[in-house]
Amino acid sequence: RRGELVAAIESLEGEDALEAIAFLLAFIPERDLTTISADLLAGHVEEAVAIRRTSPFCRDLPDEIFLNDVLPHMFVGERRESWRPELRERFAEIAWSAPTQAEAVHRLDQELWKRMGVVYHPSKRPKTDQSPSETIDCGVASCTGLSILLASTCRSVGIPARLAGVPMWHDDSGNHTWVEVWDDGRWQFVEALGGEGYGKAWWLEKIAKVNPDDPLYTVWATSYRPTGSHFPLEWDPEDGSIPAVDVSARYLALP
Repeated sequence: RRGELVAAIESLEGEDALEAIAFLLAFIPERDLTTISADLLAGHVEEAVAIRRTSPFCRDLPDEIFLNDVLPHMFVGERRESWRPELRERFAEIAWSAPTQAEAVHRLDQELWKRMGVVYHPSKRPKTDQSPSETIDCGVASCTGLSILLASTCRSVGIPARLAGVPMWHDDSGNHTWVEVWDDGRWQFVEALGGEGYGKAWWLEKIAKVNPDDPLYTVWATSYRPTGSHFPLEWDPEDGSIPAVDVSARYLALP
């Protein structure tokens, strides 16, 4: 594995690409270190570095946001794969022709599901944390699978994105996952599958009752860089490998 990873690094050209692969390898999940293809990782680096130069939403990003929320190849425990080229080819024009990033995200959230033929179902999906291609192939996903696909599509066109969610609602009615995108210096939330744009969701009354004193009832957002906390996965409670940020205070402050 070491030789394969070294070969992948040596195949990359340019300071930006080398900085990117160094970041990924510094914080790579242990499961990926032993299973992911070096070529797959290098491909993600090349695509992300190229999109930073071409995307109107990515050129001026702070390095810390680009590295943590555009570059990474994964969000939670989904299958690792090369999702950037297809999603970029299908959706870059839709996003880049928008007058603002907010409108770009709205267009993606309207068109993605129509073009890919994907619908929501909480139990008919094969698994919770489906990869983009798994969701596209089966045509159905949970809120987590939908959010992974939307966030991947955003990253593929240079929009910083991460997953956010609650492991359990205050009334023990289940978990929920959505997407956050970085826009003009702040994180905005958006509901996957035809959401109405920034700051609009069906769960606004429920989010006002989260409890940041209990990790199970806290609002978390994923991170690639370690944070000292982890995203509690409702479908895999023993997995503490996904770094996360407690963002409850921001949601509790919503009007």
